[in-house]
Amino acid sequence: MNLKPIKMLVIDEESIKKARITLVLITINVMAYFIINVGLGQDYVILLSQINVNVYEGEVYRLRANSGL
Repeated sequence: MNLKPIKMLVIDEESIKKARITLVLITINVMAYFIINVGLGQDYVILLSQINVNVYEGEVYRLRANSGL
C-alpha cells in the first residue's frame, strides 16, 4: 500500500480575512436575491459592480432604485 503524505493547508491572517469578507458578500447576495425576488423592499438594489480589490475591501454600494442615480 502506497501512502501519500498529506499536504498541510497553511492559513494565514490575510486568508482568513478574505474568507470572511467573501462569506459576508455571499450572504448579502443571497439576502438581496430573496428581498428583490420575493417582493419585500424592492426599492433597494445592492450593486456589486466590481469584483476586484474593492470587493475585498468590503465596499458594497447600496442605492435606492427610485433615486435616479
